[in-house]
Amino acid sequence: MRKFKYWIIFIVFLLSQMLTGAALATPAVSQDKPEDSESYSAGSITSPPKGIFTTSYEYTNTTPVVIPDSTCVTSTLDVTDAFATGDLNVGIWIAHTYRGDIDMRLIAPDLTSIYLMQDDGGGADNVNALFDDSSPNPIDSVAHTPPPPYYTAWWHPEGELADFLGIAPQGTWTLEVCDDAGGDTGTLNQWTLYFTTGLIVTPETQEETICKGSDATYDLTVVNATTYTGTFDIAYSNIWPIAGPGITPILNPGDVFEFSVTHHIPWSANAGDVDTATITVTGGGETAVGTVTTTAATYSG
Repeated sequence: MRKFKYWIIFIVFLLSQMLTGAALATPAVSQDKPEDSESYSAGSITSPPKGIFTTSYEYTNTTPVVIPDSTCVTSTLDVTDAFATGDLNVGIWIAHTYRGDIDMRLIAPDLTSIYLMQDDGGGADNVNALFDDSSPNPIDSVAHTPPPPYYTAWWHPEGELADFLGIAPQGTWTLEVCDDAGGDTGTLNQWTLYFTTGLIVTPETQEETICKGSDATYDLTVVNATTYTGTFDIAYSNIWPIAGPGITPILNPGDVFEFSVTHHIPWSANAGDVDTATITVTGGGETAVGTVTTTAATYSG
């Protein structure tokens, strides 16, 4: 009788677990375009934010290239339009087991090059990612699902895509992919260059927490990816004192101006107080904005 009682309890427990699982299960939502939805996280994969794929110029190569063991392969894209590079992001779709075998380098027509990744991701499979300097996310070690949608992970590259700012992109771009270990192979299936032109301030946002009575220093870059030649005014909107240049030198199309601003936290600030300063650059009928946010720390010095 006692055994029968235990069997009844066990069966009730199993039924309750099955019902709970059924209640938690939800249909998968198809995502054909990452740009159509807000950022989402899947495990430790964070997708690009809404609108990031809306750019001035876009070029894609969809010709598959096999990546054998211990071999480097290349794929090219021809940029036919004439403009200055204001911002550049790169989408990559590679099917490859153990992506830690992969080194990936982007080479511009003028032979400027950076590494997008070098032996990152460990034993995880595939690369379905957008490389973007503004991404706060390091290269993850989570397996990527084959597209669609394309470029669902949002990674900061190993190098800096800012190295391409201001260059004339017209010509042949090369993506070099190297497998530097045996045992795993793959295919470069698709890659895309996303260019943005116009007047650009980069980074768009920065933040820092420091002790009151001190200065936070922020480095910014103005990129003249317009057709205008001349100076650009720099204005500041803030509460706490901020110091920086009020005008750029004369910038030709494609020129870059790097500068620093200091944001001072007064002694009168309380711990946790925050000031967001807006830096507005204008000229040639164009406007670009960046922000720096400084927080007073819980200590002083």
